[in-house]
Amino acid sequence: NKLSYINTTQSQSQQIEDLYSRLSTLIGELNVRMYGAVGDGVADDTPAFLSLATTIRNSGSDFAQIYIPPGRYRISNTINFTVINPNKPVQIHMRGHYHKSELLWAVDKPLLSFYDGATLALTITNMRITSINTTKTFSTCAISVQTGYDMVFDRIIISQLNAELGVSNKFGVGSGICMENQSSRSLFQDINVFGNIGTAIRLGTGTQMTIDRLKVIGVYDSVALTRFSTQSLGVRVIGATNMILVENSMIQYCQTGMLVEDISSSNNNDRI
Repeated sequence: NKLSYINTTQSQSQQIEDLYSRLSTLIGELNVRMYGAVGDGVADDTPAFLSLATTIRNSGSDFAQIYIPPGRYRISNTINFTVINPNKPVQIHMRGHYHKSELLWAVDKPLLSFYDGATLALTITNMRITSINTTKTFSTCAISVQTGYDMVFDRIIISQLNAELGVSNKFGVGSGICMENQSSRSLFQDINVFGNIGTAIRLGTGTQMTIDRLKVIGVYDSVALTRFSTQSLGVRVIGATNMILVENSMIQYCQTGMLVEDISSSNNNDRI
């Protein structure tokens, strides 16, 4: 019965999106719309996302599935997913509806921050993050993760407006996805970072990290014929690592393509 009603006044695409939302509720996903998110690109949806994060944190559960339906969700502060269950591993799966689920990054702070007192397994997929309102500091990350394992980032676009073409824009992306400490078995797949003035992907200490089909386009000044930021990087590895694979990727208009700062591991098997 929950699936029998279809609003015939909606377009076919709207009906499909509505069906996805209903299905997500049936399979136990936490739908951000149920917490008051509007997704019209104007209303501040920060309280709804914070309420969802609080619900997960207070539940004491070691598993959470989050669904962000199609829409443009304006976020004006960091959404922290912190210390859900400090006594055992925690899994968080966050998914959008292809790239129709867009987070408008309106503050010079990390947009999504994930930290757990024990160990975090995180999956984020089918998402678009667009920098608006203010240029981000080069070190400010769209997605920040402290410590984790089995990380999957798949089909994510992090962009400033118009940056797909490498055009200069005052609302530049700082950095993209940042692994702050130790991480293992991490996959970055089909990641697009457009208009970054910082680091598209930053990796800390870890093992078995794969980057596949990464596309990075920094900000290029077509008048001065220079890169916008002398601190822009495609991929930066800041800790001792073992087994990093980078393939099928393109980095343009960054000061440095890939920087590996510490390869002290005796069993290093990095391959580009």
